[in-house]
Amino acid sequence: MRINFWSALEQQDHGAKRSALLRLAIFSSGLSKLCGLALQASAIPLVYRSLGPHHYALYLLLTGALGTIALAQMGAGPGLTQGIAKANAALKI
Repeated sequence: MRINFWSALEQQDHGAKRSALLRLAIFSSGLSKLCGLALQASAIPLVYRSLGPHHYALYLLLTGALGTIALAQMGAGPGLTQGIAKANAALKI
């Protein structure tokens, strides 16, 4: 006997639907992270062999530098967007 996930959700109340969808989102997020980890773990030796030790070290250096820049700017984009939108809305009133 096969149970359809969506038809089971339609028969439940709103709170049960939200809980089921939350569990599904958590499961799919975990599965996605595991797949990404497996892909990266298999790609590292391939990149190392194709670039060689010197170019791979440069690749790691650039990746680390760009990652640091991205972390340093975390939240700056959305905050700037909200600030501009608020200033624009204040001028139009």
